[in-house]
Amino acid sequence: MKIILLLIFWFSCISGFLVAHQPVMDMAPRWEGGYGVQTRLEYQDKSRLVENGSEIVNLSGLKDESTTLWLEGVYSFTKEHRISFKLPWIQRNITTATGSFSKNGVGDMIIGFINKAYINKKGWTANVSLTPSFKIPIGHSDGAVVLGSGVVDYGLSVSGSYESFNFYSLFDAFGWVYPERGDGTLPGNMAGFDWDLGIHPYHNNLDNTGIFLMMGVNGRHYSQGRLVNGTVNLNSGGQTLEIVPTFVWYKNNIMTRFQYHMPVYWNLHGTQLAPNTGFQMGIGIAFES
Repeated sequence: MKIILLLIFWFSCISGFLVAHQPVMDMAPRWEGGYGVQTRLEYQDKSRLVENGSEIVNLSGLKDESTTLWLEGVYSFTKEHRISFKLPWIQRNITTATGSFSKNGVGDMIIGFINKAYINKKGWTANVSLTPSFKIPIGHSDGAVVLGSGVVDYGLSVSGSYESFNFYSLFDAFGWVYPERGDGTLPGNMAGFDWDLGIHPYHNNLDNTGIFLMMGVNGRHYSQGRLVNGTVNLNSGGQTLEIVPTFVWYKNNIMTRFQYHMPVYWNLHGTQLAPNTGFQMGIGIAFES
């Protein structure tokens, strides 16, 4: 019996566009030559203005809103070694002190190389993963609204998961290094973690249908960036924390997923836009070769 459990995480906003760590699918496909695809719709906006950590009145109506449709896939060379991709289509709208701007198009593609080690016991299974990643800069990176970075970014994820029939847990620690951009600016690097805990309250053996209920905690730390003149960007960097209730329904090798992202803490340097609530929903399917 092969049940899809697609552990997609997320919410991290760097330089105005969404970035996520790998893997795309944590527990499926589990067999050599297996592959899977999924689409995922993600929405977030930032419109709460904070200054030195405290919310202030947003008199100019500053806003950064993104709707992203992801096409994601994974291929298993063996159950221990896989490759994955994430390709976003982004609709982004921003409001600045000088006006409102919008743009849509393809963002940067993320490629991940997933390497797993398994522990399988009676009644439960666990694994640890090491996943180096990089972003191919194909998104538009010029003008008032950018959809990509214009350079190759590098990421690394170290994760571990545990699964029994009634319980699931995943902890993932990861980071991204952002090199200097073409305009001479240097975004701050990012480090973060995602921790998911879930129960498996229902499963029907007759038609292989069931649900998972999970609660996630996502934390991010952003280092301060650098401006064109080489000075530190005082309006950058900080920490965010959110909780992410998640509902998963599956039938055979098809899975649907809904997540609601609720920021509960932020500590941002200088004057920045803080995140509001957001959501993700998607559907995925896995195949045998």
